[in-house]
Amino acid sequence: MTQTTHTSPADMTWKALGDPSRRHILDLLHDGTRTTTDICENFVDLSRFQVMGHLSVLRDAGLVKTEKQGRERLNALETGPMREAYDEWLRKYEVEWAGRLGRLKRHVENQEKEKAMDAIVSPDMLGTIELEREIEMGGPPSAVFKGLTDDIGEWFGAPYLQTGSDARDMILDAKPGGKWIEVTKAGDGAVWGEVQEIQRDKMLAIEGRMGMRPAVFARIVFKLSTYPKGCLMTMTFKGVGHFSREQEEKFTEGLVDLFGVRLKAYAEGGKPTGIRANV
Repeated sequence: MTQTTHTSPADMTWKALGDPSRRHILDLLHDGTRTTTDICENFVDLSRFQVMGHLSVLRDAGLVKTEKQGRERLNALETGPMREAYDEWLRKYEVEWAGRLGRLKRHVENQEKEKAMDAIVSPDMLGTIELEREIEMGGPPSAVFKGLTDDIGEWFGAPYLQTGSDARDMILDAKPGGKWIEVTKAGDGAVWGEVQEIQRDKMLAIEGRMGMRPAVFARIVFKLSTYPKGCLMTMTFKGVGHFSREQEEKFTEGLVDLFGVRLKAYAEGGKPTGIRANV
């Protein structure tokens, strides 16, 4: 008898993400739709045939959608499978995040070893960033929540912008499914994340890459409660990606500066210092 092994969509997603070249293709597509020729030109060490093979794996996993336009093929990023894989496999382990992500790394490494035993283990493997802070703020929870949502552009700014000097505003649509977007003067921009949960003046949860190009997935949660001196904000951040030690330190310092210093100062009645103040 022959036993058939069924591969789940989540398994296909993790397998597709296990190769550095395929992750680089996804990074390229994160910036916008690209032709197959354009993608191939970004790989000086790989043949067109090899790049096409990686694109085929990504399409099979549902991570890339390809459409023919004239003589060219246009490739676009599909983020749905990554979220589904996260929901199916990672979300239930959030309480034990650190230990379980070690298994995820080994899972990805083992799949690649089974495919090619001569593969070299690269430092470009999945890593994590975790941060939890309790921040006391002088303003009430309503002021802090307003700063996190409607007024985010008043305090959020350089050097943490994806579009640099072209940036015009930072906008967060405070509703389930609402986007956190950086907008440029020309009307272009970048998506930082999407609102997953919201309770006005109490809680805000956002998922996305949070402006971190090495990130595969990240989630930040703000919980607000009344405190004798104003508001106590508990910030929890968890990210999965190809982070170097230097990047981990840089991102952690940036999170503390943005939300523990800049937001705090603004919520306590400080002057606007963000992107809107410089437009």
